[in-house]
Amino acid sequence: MSNQPPHLHRRTLLTTGSALGLAAWLGVGPTATPRALAVDDLVLVRQGVAEASIVLAADPTTEEEQAAAEIVEHVRLITGATIPLDDSGAVLIHLGPCPAPVPDISDQPEAFVLSVETDRIQIQGNIGQGVLAGAIHLLTMLGVRWLDPRWTHTPSTTTLAVTRGVVRDQPWWAYRTPTALWHYAPPFPRGPEQQLEPTPYARRHRLTASGNGVGGHGLPLVPKPNPTTEPELFIRRKDGTVSPQADVTHPEILVRALRGAREMLAKNPAQKWLSIGPDDGLGFESTDWDAGDWDPLVGDISVTDRYVKFFNLMLAELQADDPEVGIVFFAYVNYMRPPVREVPNSRLVPMFAPITVDRIHNINDPDGYERRYVFRLMEQWRALGVQVASYSYLDNLADPGLPFSPLPQVAAEMPAVAALGSKDAVRVEPLPSWGYDSPGINAAMAVMWDPQVDLEALTDEFFALAYGPGATAMRQHFASLDEVYRTTSWTAGSMYDSLHVLTPEVMTRLEPSLQAAERAVEGSGTERHVAQVSMVRLRFDYGQQLLAMMRYWRAGEFAEAKVAYDAAWQLGQRGATNVPVAVYPLRAQYQSWFWNKQVHQALDKTSGDNELVATARDRWDAIIDNGVDGLADAVPTSADGLTWRTASTNERTWSGQGLRYLFGGGLWYRTTVEVPERFRGRALRLWIGAVDDRAQCWINGHPAEATGRSGGLAPWEFDARGLIRFGEENEIVVKASNITLDEIGTGGIQGPVFVWAGEADATPVKAPAAPTLPHRFRDEWQRLAREAARLDAMAPRGPNATRLPHAWQAIVDPSGKAVEVGLWEPQVDDNHWMPLRSDKTWADQGIAYYTGGMVQRTRLPRVKGRPSTLWIARASGTAQAWLDGEPLTPISGADGGSWEFALPAVAEGQVLVLATYAPNAVPGTGGVVGPVVLY
Repeated sequence: MSNQPPHLHRRTLLTTGSALGLAAWLGVGPTATPRALAVDDLVLVRQGVAEASIVLAADPTTEEEQAAAEIVEHVRLITGATIPLDDSGAVLIHLGPCPAPVPDISDQPEAFVLSVETDRIQIQGNIGQGVLAGAIHLLTMLGVRWLDPRWTHTPSTTTLAVTRGVVRDQPWWAYRTPTALWHYAPPFPRGPEQQLEPTPYARRHRLTASGNGVGGHGLPLVPKPNPTTEPELFIRRKDGTVSPQADVTHPEILVRALRGAREMLAKNPAQKWLSIGPDDGLGFESTDWDAGDWDPLVGDISVTDRYVKFFNLMLAELQADDPEVGIVFFAYVNYMRPPVREVPNSRLVPMFAPITVDRIHNINDPDGYERRYVFRLMEQWRALGVQVASYSYLDNLADPGLPFSPLPQVAAEMPAVAALGSKDAVRVEPLPSWGYDSPGINAAMAVMWDPQVDLEALTDEFFALAYGPGATAMRQHFASLDEVYRTTSWTAGSMYDSLHVLTPEVMTRLEPSLQAAERAVEGSGTERHVAQVSMVRLRFDYGQQLLAMMRYWRAGEFAEAKVAYDAAWQLGQRGATNVPVAVYPLRAQYQSWFWNKQVHQALDKTSGDNELVATARDRWDAIIDNGVDGLADAVPTSADGLTWRTASTNERTWSGQGLRYLFGGGLWYRTTVEVPERFRGRALRLWIGAVDDRAQCWINGHPAEATGRSGGLAPWEFDARGLIRFGEENEIVVKASNITLDEIGTGGIQGPVFVWAGEADATPVKAPAAPTLPHRFRDEWQRLAREAARLDAMAPRGPNATRLPHAWQAIVDPSGKAVEVGLWEPQVDDNHWMPLRSDKTWADQGIAYYTGGMVQRTRLPRVKGRPSTLWIARASGTAQAWLDGEPLTPISGADGGSWEFALPAVAEGQVLVLATYAPNAVPGTGGVVGPVVLY
């Protein structure tokens, strides 16, 4: 698909009379001096005296009363004059319903018509919400801008006028929901007043009224089933235990869901959309209603067919009573992929909530391939005849508040969603920290009403108004930050990867523009300008301390990490109590949730009466195992019977080591540490800074008991008493299993590892366990190795044959579906891959216990002649090939044999991608083995 959205056709925006561009409508421009009155102007206030009054309908709605209040309040802010609510004015502002639907745009309830005539202004709407929207539109024409919940920008003049003309308008999306912008989510450091801080902001940006949005998860089961007394109504987990999620394949669940749905519709007959969906969660067993599809982003079955079938059954019953009833469900975690067997009801709307997708790029970035994948999924749903909706996350997952702006994502992706035909609903989820977030949230609010809005002009205006004399420097600051994220080769969006994105060099490069903005506003800016820049400064300094905390922690400088932690905490709490919030309270709390144990435990176990004994290096030996085969064989006690590769445990996440999509299995890690004799007689323990999700440990071949552990990405600790040998090297083996998503792109060991000494201990030291050799698959590994040695002779030869180098880059693809995410795109950065050789078997490269798929790629060297065929000596299972992003047509191929693909014209530097998938192969025997030749 193209990265650029097709042209959007605005439903209707009609203007008549004098030119109604922004400048023509403004009595005064937001950044300009008052202009002279024109002949066509209608004066509302003259020399500080109101000439207009507001006339409400006899029985006004709440929204019409709000519209009147908004006009009165803002005209007073602009001119100092108060417009009365009566019919005494020379100019009457009529607020009320339309006698008939707004002409030309009657398909939206919130449509309005705004008429400025010779002696009156008429604001009419199909419903009261439309009248309010029209009043807000009038105020924007008068130069009013709501920059954040506590700052309304208004021009200052004693004479206020508008030009005659007519505007008819309506929102693009019927439902526009800003999660956390009608009220903040807990915790609140300042109580209810802080919670309601953004409510006027949401209303003034013409968002769907609080509580009236659509899209959700959870089923309306009446009565609610009890897992203790009715376990048959719940889906079981893969381990056989009863989960909290209802089994929608059970007929009783359909009965109860229909009962609950009818109650919901009866309470609000005008609301035709049911906001329901699957409950949160992963790891549930499959059912006959599933289609065997797999979601690579979470490493679990795709359950879309299951729920589409269930919702189809619901809608068949409900639409018999009312054909307009529909369901908007959160297409969340493993519900995003389209159904394979089921055809969705046309009133079933998936609201894409890509929480598991790279959070720092957008679809136009070179490494935004995961986000482009989501848009391809949307297109596949559209091909099934349904609308799609979007739930955009405007923050980085599990990030307390590092410098990051959502503006580039808003500008690139929200209009693209509209271009797909989305029109029913849109949601955004900012956890607003009104510093770096403000320009992006401001843009999102505008796009939710009109995806064709000129965002460049809107952003220019925002910077001019928000930062005043500091606007140029702040624009440079944001542009520099956006460029950092646009070009970074890290895609997962994990906070653990942020050290590679916001490096000390980057933060140093960002500092001068922020300082320049501070100097500019302190010299000639208003108090508001100073406050706006100060919020960005607070977030920047907060990010500096968070980054320092992580750097010190990774380097083993735990006292310094604690100092940075405390400094960050103080800044975070300051930001959470700022007016408006400069660090969103819930995000500030992330620091405690994700880093409190890591930082404080590291210091506690290496200070006071405790003592650091030995620190493990970053690079460990590693073996990939996506099952339990290694444990059933000989990994914990193997000597020279296995070939290991290397993996980072501290400096890089799995997303930067070719393991982004490895779920359900894990990595065997092996290293050695030497413990000095002087620690004999002390209790020793092995501490691992963070594990995603679970860990097992062996020391010198003996299992070590876990003494301290908790959820994913928390520290783990193992009892080493009696297992460590003094004055010599000790072998440590850890099996880390990545069971489910904890934070995007992580997995395995994610921090420093050390042995520490505590209290006195006299546990006798065990002799090392006797090493054993692997035995379960050894014969097959040896057979394939012998076969690989003979494959070289089979390769095509001749003057036009180009043999590709044996060194490839690779990403594991356990389900055979990860390649669909976009790994065939040639611009995907090298950072995401791990080294792999085609002249060796997997078992000979530390992939001994892995079964499934592998995506590998290389850049073509200088090519001989004009080859027309790609030849692969041996590939297990199935094979696919792409050249510079274009799929190649297979000519021949067989599982375990050679494969050929037709080649177009080739050139040096093109990227060749191969994807193989062999789920039934013997572990360690999959992938491409032997030469790959163009001829």
